[in-house]
Amino acid sequence: NAAGNDNKNLNDEYVTLTNEGDDPLKLAGWTVTDEADKTYEFGEVTLGPSDTVTLHTGSGTDTETDVYWGRPGAVWNNGGDTITLEDTSGTVVLQRQY
Repeated sequence: NAAGNDNKNLNDEYVTLTNEGDDPLKLAGWTVTDEADKTYEFGEVTLGPSDTVTLHTGSGTDTETDVYWGRPGAVWNNGGDTITLEDTSGTVVLQRQY
């Protein structure tokens, strides 16, 4: 839930993912989807063990720790939503409701 109006503060609406494994995790081609099937596909992002990446709804320049969806409006429902992370084969790796 971004501060103020989510649609006017898109980079404060985000999801953070952490690699809790012991090996590097290549996210290229993996997707993040909400309940309404809005889908983001990762580019060349690799998370080392314990590393995090934050997916911002708005626009910006991707870095090793922050990537930007480039959406024109809010994605994540403040009243609750489901975050689904799938690998390149379509296997659900993580699904969280809030």
